[in-house]
This record gives sequence, C-alpha cells and structure tokens, in this order.
Amino acid sequence: MRTKRNLTQEQLSRSAGMSRTSLTNIEAGRQKSPLHELLKLADALDIELRELIPLKVDLPGEVSVLLSNQPRRVSTKTAALLERLKKTE
Repeated sequence: MRTKRNLTQEQLSRSAGMSRTSLTNIEAGRQKSPLHELLKLADALDIELRELIPLKVDLPGEVSVLLSNQPRRVSTKTAALLERLKKTE
C-alpha cells in the first residue's frame, strides 16, 4: 500500500510516528507489529485497518492472519476483534 501511494519508508514511518527501521522490518516480516502500530500505519495511509490485514479462515473457529505472505495464528480475542473489523466493510 505504501508503494501504491508513492511514499518512501521514511515518509510513511515519520507520518505514523515510528522509526524507518521498524517499518522496514515490519514490511519484510522480520518484526511483529502490534495492533496499535497497524492502526497508526492505516491512519497515515488514510485507509481502513482491514486493508492491511487480509484474513483467511481455514477451519471453523480458527483464524490465520496473513502478514508478509506468512499465515500466523492469532488468539481468540484477536480473532474476534479482526472479525468485527472485517464485518464493518
């Protein structure tokens, strides 16, 4: 999304209030991004949070979040939050 907006990592990280190194590591999948940082990034990109978090439901009650093209399991509480966000589309 950052590249679609023609933003450099420096520009986006400054706008989101994080270091460029953190943004680089998040984009590369080397650093986990807490939900509050994803909210800052979505706000800086002027998009909805759900656009940064593609969801893939494999089995009933099991949710994986695709980050850097790597599925990761999330807690039940996080899955419920993500499902609520997804339903607000």
